[in-house]
Amino acid sequence: EDKVAVELNAYFAEVSVDDYGDTVYSGSDISIGSLTLSVSDTLLFVEDQAYTVNFALTSEAGLVHLDKKTGSGTVSFAKGDSFSVTVESVTLDIPALVDGEYGLVAYIATDDGVRSSAYTAFEFDTVDTEAERIIEKTKIVAKKADDGGLVLTYTIMPDVYTSLYYEGTVTYETLYTLIAGIACEHGIPAAAELEMLTDSENEIYTAMTGSETEITDGTYRLAYDMQNGEKTVAGFVYATLTVVPTQTA
Repeated sequence: EDKVAVELNAYFAEVSVDDYGDTVYSGSDISIGSLTLSVSDTLLFVEDQAYTVNFALTSEAGLVHLDKKTGSGTVSFAKGDSFSVTVESVTLDIPALVDGEYGLVAYIATDDGVRSSAYTAFEFDTVDTEAERIIEKTKIVAKKADDGGLVLTYTIMPDVYTSLYYEGTVTYETLYTLIAGIACEHGIPAAAELEMLTDSENEIYTAMTGSETEITDGTYRLAYDMQNGEKTVAGFVYATLTVVPTQTA
């Protein structure tokens, strides 16, 4: 990870945090009251070009740039050996990402988003480490790094839970079609047979034969695979079935 960070920053001016305030992660938002970044190497900066502070999540895979939902602050560069930019009242979108650990960083960029400095972590005043956020079947939790920066850990949650209500007789083929259809909404079915919960206390599932002609109320599951970036993640679709008697006139 350190090698990746060096390579990502190798061609940019070193940046430092001059000031920050009201930096908060609440579980639903990343908010930054103010942040000032400075560089002392201005070789890559263009006179009269407007610059701002942008944000990204960094991991072993590189940088994921974040969109600002709110926030303002641009400064035009004038000739000089140093340069500072301040942004205020920033809130950031938290994207759906593959599982892993990501650190929040900031960097100076042109007003249209071209990175113009190295990036740096910055301290957070408040991080809600108890909050959990779910985005597209991924759980996100936060912590403070040793340097006080914000770290987000993404964990994939592949299992799907649903309830099915069916009027009339339920055959194996009917139930498989219903559950496989749900699996296809999230990935690809990975098993040819359904399993039935036969011991709820110990959560034991038993494979069905496929010849069942009248299935009763119960919990059933089907294995499926979903893509998480370049990885394939295995999960189950769990369906609680309630069979409703056919209504007669």
